[in-house]
Amino acid sequence: MKRITLYFAILLLPNIAFSQTGNIDFRQGANGKFSIRSRVSMDINIPYSPHVYEDSRQTKIELLDGTVVEGYYKYNVETESLESFNDNVKHNLNTIRKFTFLSNGEYPEELFTNVNLVWPESEYGGFFKSVPGSDYLFEKYYLEFKPKDYDPTMDVGNPYDRVEMSSEFYAQLNGEWQIIPQSKKPFIELMSNYVGEQYLKKFIRQNKIKTEVAEDVGKVMNWIVTRNEN
Repeated sequence: MKRITLYFAILLLPNIAFSQTGNIDFRQGANGKFSIRSRVSMDINIPYSPHVYEDSRQTKIELLDGTVVEGYYKYNVETESLESFNDNVKHNLNTIRKFTFLSNGEYPEELFTNVNLVWPESEYGGFFKSVPGSDYLFEKYYLEFKPKDYDPTMDVGNPYDRVEMSSEFYAQLNGEWQIIPQSKKPFIELMSNYVGEQYLKKFIRQNKIKTEVAEDVGKVMNWIVTRNEN
């Protein structure tokens, strides 16, 4: 069994000052655009929304040049940009260091950090959302095409093709970034490399952990780190 080392990703970059620019390698696609994490075909003709939230949220943005901007914005995961509909201002992936959606009564405060600042070798650009209660787990939103899967004999599934907002979980395990499975069995298979499987299953059962819920997975990460430190 391996001893896990989880990293607080923001602290891994001593060579990047917060006011510094020009150190991010935004990979260029064939069309000259940045590589964006998406599972939606460019020629799809299904109507969908590319925004994490349909309503604009009060946002605090820190740009790469150190400038701080505040206003009401939507996060577009298709273009990896923040859009202000009050004054038609857009801040793109190549200008933003991090941004925070402030709490508004309906939603808590949410912090997003430019992926290329914490994971320079990442194939895709975009923003990692910090998971509340954990310094080790991050969530990445993307759009995913899902074909119709309706079964009339069982009357289950969806009768329409659609595009939905999805997310993946990421953590740096022993210095290597990995996607953390959201299905229970693959999750246990991965994390039992770092803690005894019987103890892991017991913790999941006792704490009613749902491996598709980011905050729950963060609790498991915190528990493994604490256990390995003792």
